[in-house]
Amino acid sequence: MAGASQPHCPGGHQQLTDSSPAGRRHHRQSADTDTFTTNHLGPFTLTESLIPHLPDGANVVFTCSAVEDPQRKPAVTAGFRGGRYISAEASARGEWQPGGSSKPGYDAYATSKQCNLATVLALAREVPRLRFIGVEPGFNPGTGLGRDASPALQFLAKYVLAPLAPMVKYWSTPKRAARMITKVLTSESHQSGAYYDENGKPMLGSVQVRDAEFSDRVVAETRALLAKVSDETL
Repeated sequence: MAGASQPHCPGGHQQLTDSSPAGRRHHRQSADTDTFTTNHLGPFTLTESLIPHLPDGANVVFTCSAVEDPQRKPAVTAGFRGGRYISAEASARGEWQPGGSSKPGYDAYATSKQCNLATVLALAREVPRLRFIGVEPGFNPGTGLGRDASPALQFLAKYVLAPLAPMVKYWSTPKRAARMITKVLTSESHQSGAYYDENGKPMLGSVQVRDAEFSDRVVAETRALLAKVSDETL
């Protein structure tokens, strides 16, 4: 799932996935750029391309993350400091608001996830014939997103932490998360602009991302960036 967007879903619906917070293969800034491109620019481009072709009432589901919220205590404990958005162009260069995380890749991941949720909220207002929904699948220690970690940490995550996930608040398992996302994706009763936690219950994003001016700015700047890149490649 990491590093891929998965556009084909039943009933003309669309689900968009994400990449891990850090990549050991790249220089830090290059890895940050890859994370922002994969998590935000890719799904955004795909969504913009598909919107004219999706039937009325289709669900467009973005995989978001609560690490974008600087008030989310478990995320702060893990080392995140919330989304650090400056502009779409700055994010594409791997540049973030000062005061962020000391851990490589964390600001890039949190900011890309904040942009995902901003896209959900802005497009819900802009395109009322479709339903744009965000989901927070929870911390899943049993996935392959920690593939760049040491073998010892990978073993710990898979065989020690993963079995405990159903009993820990904010944690989940791949199967449980898949059931939740599938339910959200295929339901016809959700309100556009909704955001759901790992249990499928409504939740709120950060104060910043809920600001309509901010989320509209993220979408406008993303469009401008993609148009600029497109012009430069012609």
